[in-house]
Amino acid sequence: MNSTMDFAAYAGRWVALVGEQVAGVGLTPEEAVQVARRNRSKDRFVLRFVDAQRGELLPLSPLVGRIRPFLQQYPQPMYLVGGAVRDLLLGRVAHDLDFVVPDGAIRLAFQVADQFGVPAYALDRERDTGRVVLQAEQTTFDFARFRGEDLEADLRARDFTINAMALPVGDVSTANLIDPCDGQTDLAERQICLTHADALQDDPVRALRAVRLAAELDFTLSAETETAVQEAASLLHLVSHERIRDELLRLMQTAVPDAAVAAMHRLGLLTAVLPEVAELADVEQSPPHFEPVLAHTLHVVAWLVKLEAVLFAEKEAADPALHAVRTALFPWFESLKAHFVRVVDGVNVLALLRLAGLFHDVGKKSSQVMEANGRIRFIGHEKVSAEETAHRLRVLCMSNHTIDHVQRIVRHHMRLFS
Repeated sequence: MNSTMDFAAYAGRWVALVGEQVAGVGLTPEEAVQVARRNRSKDRFVLRFVDAQRGELLPLSPLVGRIRPFLQQYPQPMYLVGGAVRDLLLGRVAHDLDFVVPDGAIRLAFQVADQFGVPAYALDRERDTGRVVLQAEQTTFDFARFRGEDLEADLRARDFTINAMALPVGDVSTANLIDPCDGQTDLAERQICLTHADALQDDPVRALRAVRLAAELDFTLSAETETAVQEAASLLHLVSHERIRDELLRLMQTAVPDAAVAAMHRLGLLTAVLPEVAELADVEQSPPHFEPVLAHTLHVVAWLVKLEAVLFAEKEAADPALHAVRTALFPWFESLKAHFVRVVDGVNVLALLRLAGLFHDVGKKSSQVMEANGRIRFIGHEKVSAEETAHRLRVLCMSNHTIDHVQRIVRHHMRLFS
C-alpha cells in the first residue's frame, strides 16, 4: 500500500482521510463522513475501511461506501474488477467502477440506480451489461455478466494483467484479491503486460489503450506488449471510429500527450489512426524552425500542457519563458480559466486545445514549396490544415460543435494574440 500511516487502531471501522490525517471515524461510512465534516468542513476527504485482520487500506469512493451494504446483500457472488481494482492498489481514487456477476447484471444496475434515485441504462442486452451514471459525482457504475463460464475465465479474457484482478464486493483489503494473471507483480514493476498472446488480436483498440495507460500511469510496455501493439496496428481499421475516437481523446488528456503520440508513431499506430499527422515526420522546415514538422508539433503539444499548468498554478512559474507568458496573460486569467473549464459535447476544452495543437500544421505536407534560394515555405498551410483537421475529425465521428471548435483554432493559429 502507498500509505505509511499505521491504521491498526481503527481496525474494523471506516475512516475519512484528508491526506494521511484522519478527519473522522465511524462504524459506517456515513458516521465517518459526519464526523469528518464537523472537523474539517472545507476539506475534501477519501473514505477507507480498515480491515480488521490486516489493517491494510484501499481508497474507497464515498459512493461505494453508501452502496456497499446493498451490494453485500445481493444473492449472487459479485466482484469489483478491472481498472477500478488497479487504481485502488495504486492508491488512486477510482471514479468509474466495473462490477461482474454470474447473471442478471442489467437488472442489478436498475436496482442500484433506484438506491441513488438516478436512471440506469442497458448498454448491451445480449451481453447483459448495464450502467448507472451519477452525473453530479462524475461517476459511473457498470454491471456485467461474466465473460466466460466463471470469474477466472472473465479475468483471463481481459486486456492487460493489471486490469485482470478482482475483489469480492464485501472486501476492502488485498487479503482476498483474485489475481490469476499476476497483475500485482506487473503493478509493482510498473509495466503493461498482456493477459494472453491474442489479447490485442481479439480487440485491436487495446493497442491504443496500452499506449494510453502507459502515459496515464507512467508505466512502460513490456517487450512482448510492444511487439503485439505493432502487429495490431494493421487491424485498427476493424475497430469502430467511435471507439478509436474515445481512446484518442483519453490519450490526449494524459499528463504527457506528446510522449503518448510519439509512442503511437514509433509503434505504427499513428499512421493507422491519424495518417496526416504521421506523414509530418519527414516534412522539413526552414528557420526559425529547426526540426521536422512532427517533432515541432509534439513540442507544441508539450508546451500547451506547460501553459495549462501556468494558467491554473497558484504560484509563479520558475521557467523564465513560462513566467513571461503568465505575466502577459495575467489580465485575462479569470476569463481564460472560465473558458478552459468548459465542456463541448462531453469533451473538456483543454483536451480540444491539445487536439488543435496536434493538428495545427497537418496541411504543411501538401502546401510545402521550395523556393529558388532553398527556403521552404508553407503558403496558406493554416487553411489547408483546418480542412484536413475537419475531415479527420468527421471520420472519427466527432460532433459538429467539436469539429468547429478545433477547426477554428487551427485555421487562425497564425494570428497573433493582441
